Amino acid sequence: MKKRVYIPILALSIGLLYGMFSSQFLLDLDLNPKKVDLTFGYIFQNNVSIILFMFLGILSFGFVTLIILLINGVSVGILISEFINTDMAGFVFWNTFPHGSIEVVGFLLAAIGDMYIIRFLWEWLRKFILKQNNSSPLSFSALQRGLSFNVLAICLITVAAVVEVYII
Repeated sequence: MKKRVYIPILALSIGLLYGMFSSQFLLDLDLNPKKVDLTFGYIFQNNVSIILFMFLGILSFGFVTLIILLINGVSVGILISEFINTDMAGFVFWNTFPHGSIEVVGFLLAAIGDMYIIRFLWEWLRKFILKQNNSSPLSFSALQRGLSFNVLAICLITVAAVVEVYII
């Protein structure tokens, strides 16, 4: 169980640290705030598509899932670094943290769920495709737990979209 939880947390943390400490070398951001009308549907569709791509990353045994999580970590790290280094720290913080923290937790839970599903698929592959009789029995609880994590992730990004559009 620990690997399935720690590997996504590690990927997100590495991305976060990389983004924070290399943001001045990566790009020059224009932090002049522009009022953009984002709809619930647009934000929700964007976040669900990210979770869907992460879910399809199961086919690469988690590689794509972890890369997407790493990229999200880099993006959040750049944002944190930029708002620390500007006089708009409070503005950026209060306009991103309430929904952003919920989104990041949602993406992290989706990645952890994907790791559980990968365990189930690996056991299935060994048993039915590779015909290894000495493989462990299929863990349907891992499949159930993985799907549950993904459903919870979708619930969290729905809440994050509501917070972003209607509360902030």
